[in-house]
Amino acid sequence: MAIKNNQLNRILDKGTLQVPLFLIENYRDLNITNDELIILLQVFAFRQIGNPFPTAQVLSERTNFSITKINDLITKLLQKKILSLSSNNSQFVFDGLYDLMTSGQIAITNKADETSINDRQRIFQIVSNEFGRELSPIEISKINDWFDKDDFNPQLMEYAIETSVLNQKLSINYIDAILRNWKKSNLRTIEQIQVANAKFSSTRNNFSNQNQPNPEMKLHIPDPKKPI
Repeated sequence: MAIKNNQLNRILDKGTLQVPLFLIENYRDLNITNDELIILLQVFAFRQIGNPFPTAQVLSERTNFSITKINDLITKLLQKKILSLSSNNSQFVFDGLYDLMTSGQIAITNKADETSINDRQRIFQIVSNEFGRELSPIEISKINDWFDKDDFNPQLMEYAIETSVLNQKLSINYIDAILRNWKKSNLRTIEQIQVANAKFSSTRNNFSNQNQPNPEMKLHIPDPKKPI
């Protein structure tokens, strides 16, 4: 009996995991799958012991999920805003999850919300397709910020992605810079952007032409054999 008590004490000495019971009771209504819940609980656990940003390798060892599956689950949690990254991208935070649990809006009933979610998923998919790979947590966080903090128009997001493809500069930071430049210039529609680009091209061409030598103007070089 004493041996069992000692074993139990050693187990309890490792501590207990503090997780909101509301999450356990309502995770399906929060659009969280069973596998995603397992990852969430593991992230909670690692945070509690001082590791707020566990790697896919560490999570894989804890769960027996493959690293590929871990990355896929983390990606989905980030896309759903259940998980997010801190401002310096050094840890997972649960602000979106807590917002969902405290808002009282567990199920999506608003068509505008459904449209917003569809737009977000479409942008995730477009960027992923153009990059030819799954998005990183930082890239997902950046796209979430376009919707949640910057309030960029999804159509302009798509146009910025197209622009980056045409310029052969496929990076989330380049796309982000394009969007911020348009916002700074108060360009709110694709039409306004196209007009501004046309004016810029015209101005650049005119400047270039002004600095080109006139082909009809010939430089007179005196003949050294003739007196000046």
